[in-house]
Amino acid sequence: MATGIDASGEEALMARMASGDNGDPMVALYELYGGRVFGLGVRLLGDRGQAEEMVQETFVRLWRSARRFDPEKGSVRTFTFTIARRVAIDLRRRSAARPNEVAEPRRSGPRRWATRSSSASSSGSMCETHCAR
Repeated sequence: MATGIDASGEEALMARMASGDNGDPMVALYELYGGRVFGLGVRLLGDRGQAEEMVQETFVRLWRSARRFDPEKGSVRTFTFTIARRVAIDLRRRSAARPNEVAEPRRSGPRRWATRSSSASSSGSMCETHCAR
C-alpha cells in the first residue's frame, strides 16, 4: 500500500475511530483511500462534482459506522468501497429523482379565470360567450 500501512494497521485505525479517535485515523484512511474512492466515483457517476460529494459522504459514513467494522468479515478496503458503492447508488437515485427540468416561466400574479360578461345571455355558456368573439 502507498502509505506503508498493512491490513493490521488499517484494522487498528478503524478500532481507534470506533473508540472515538477521529483525527489521525480518519486522515490516514483518507490519504490511503480518498483518491481511489474519487476515481471510482468519477467512473460510476460520470461527474467530478458528484464524485467529490461521494468521497465526502463515504468518509462520513465510514466514521459513523466504524464500530460495525468486523475484520473477520472483510478488510478495511472492502468495507470502505462497499460504503462508497452504496453512496454512489444513493447519489444516482437522488439525481434521477430530481431531473434537470427546464421550468416554464411563471406568470406574475394570480391566475385569472374568465367570467361571464354582461353581454352574454343568461342562458348562454361561458364558451359560447367567449369563444364566439
